[in-house]
This record gives sequence, structure tokens and C-alpha cells, in this order.
Amino acid sequence: HQCHVDHWFTTIFKKPLTVLVLDKVFYYPFFGLLLWVNNTFFVNQNKKSSLVEKVVSFVKANDTNIGIYPEGNFGANPDGSFIPFKSGAFHIAEQLNYKIIMSVINTRKLLNYHTKELNIGNPIDVKILEIVDPKKFKDVETLKDYCYDKMVTGYNKLVNNDDDKIKN
Repeated sequence: HQCHVDHWFTTIFKKPLTVLVLDKVFYYPFFGLLLWVNNTFFVNQNKKSSLVEKVVSFVKANDTNIGIYPEGNFGANPDGSFIPFKSGAFHIAEQLNYKIIMSVINTRKLLNYHTKELNIGNPIDVKILEIVDPKKFKDVETLKDYCYDKMVTGYNKLVNNDDDKIKN
């Protein structure tokens, strides 16, 4: 589930990790340059037809892992629910034969999305849910639905303090 700190969460991996971000973010002052320096793959939403192939080629050529937010865009619905997942991330995982590490991050204590108030010093809650092997599913839709259900459940547990969590 996307939030403002996801990209820096990726620094825990030993192998370089590339994150997909909309290409318009590149033009945000300072932030876009920082993402570019950190090996971000900028996605043009108007050219979806060859995106999976381009990402797969990029990952193979650069020997990198990849972080993808399956919602396909930033944020959540106004009521806080997840945006339906798009299938591109799951096609990429399947073609690369990469396992999916499902994780959820709660920044609600850090940033109040309604008032836009930043509460410095409050924790960011992170939960690694499970590692999923795409080969164990009959098709991409089944894989996508399984991950969606697990991530929604895991995120709700995290924000409602119903589960153990890691505090940064």
C-alpha cells in the first residue's frame, strides 16, 4: 500500500532495488532528482502496452530486484480502502520468476492525511506479511486476488494494532 516512505524502506535489501514511479514525479523539485539518483524506473502511463516487457528487460539488464505498488497509482480511496490492484506487477513477477514479498506500511501516526499535519517523531509501522511464489497459482488473476486479500487484511490489522509490528 503506497505511502511517502516506501522508497526508503527498500534499502533493507542486499541486491539493488528499483521502484516504479509515475514519470511526472520526476519533475517534482528535488524529489524527482532524488528518486532518479536512487535507481527509480519512471513509468509513462500513456504507454502501458510495452511496460511489462520494458521493466522485465530493465531488471534483467541491471541485475536488480524491483519494488512495485500494485495499486498502479499513489494513495488509497478517500475512505482509506485499497485501490483495486492492477495486473502488471504480477505479470512482471511471473515473467522474472521473482517471489513476491508482501508488506504493508502504516504512516498514519506520522502524517495525518485529512489535516495534512506531519507529526515528527511518531513511528512508522511496517509488517512483512508473506513471501508468495507466483508459480503456485494457476493464473495472474488468482495471484493478484490472493495478494490483494492478504494485503488488505494485513494492513487493517496493522492500523488497528491487532498484530505485532516493527517500529522505526
